[in-house]
Amino acid sequence: MKYLHSLLFLLIGLSLDAQSKNEFTKTSFSKELSFIRIDSINSSQSTVVEYPKFLVVIELPMKNSGGGKATDLEEDIPKAERYLQFLQKEYPNKPVKYVLSTHWHLHSLSGITPFFNSGAKLVTAKSNWDYSVKNGLFKGKDVQKLAKNTIQITKDSTLLGKTKFPIQVLFLDKTYTHKPTTDYLFFYMPKDKNLHASCMCAMSEIDFKEQPDFTYSDRITDIEKSIKSRNIEVKNILKMYLDFDKTKKRIQTTRY
Repeated sequence: MKYLHSLLFLLIGLSLDAQSKNEFTKTSFSKELSFIRIDSINSSQSTVVEYPKFLVVIELPMKNSGGGKATDLEEDIPKAERYLQFLQKEYPNKPVKYVLSTHWHLHSLSGITPFFNSGAKLVTAKSNWDYSVKNGLFKGKDVQKLAKNTIQITKDSTLLGKTKFPIQVLFLDKTYTHKPTTDYLFFYMPKDKNLHASCMCAMSEIDFKEQPDFTYSDRITDIEKSIKSRNIEVKNILKMYLDFDKTKKRIQTTRY
């Protein structure tokens, strides 16, 4: 685990204590990356990658449900439509080209239909798409038609490889034993050396001098394995939540 000690952990959860009057709040992180806080669902956030002529969105947490909602899956379409309108206002004339989803939990995928309708393609693991369909996420919709707007991942892939900001899609299969779903996707951005691990990483930035006995969750071992096995350099690990209990001085992981 010494390898992970050297990483700067967590930059997605900026200004989480500040409450906004707006439903969606944008925080810029770099030239390409911004985080959109969805205030009504605790500290859930979506990541936006900005390109010259379009956007890529990572995660659509319109509902705050993880594995505890495993059947009768559903979307919050009105909220997703408002989120899409927010993006259109914040990024004029830049449509969403891709939505990237790490896994089938609703805090990753509960707002996809309006994005399909706008022309975006969904990038997700094939098993996660199949699970979502089987368990009712698209109830009443033409699933075969929607499937034409998906890129279903079964191995490591590269998205937007000819641009200045490619995204490597890392496929975590059954050999990764601490994932919340059978297959899982990480998104690595080699230009800035950022790894988007979503809710696989449920920890804040740790001061090991103050907390020398801090213990990683098991999920962190899969993050370390994904980095080492691909020999990639990671400066920042990005996630969906930031839940640090200052009173007990520990990371909250119960929601996962």
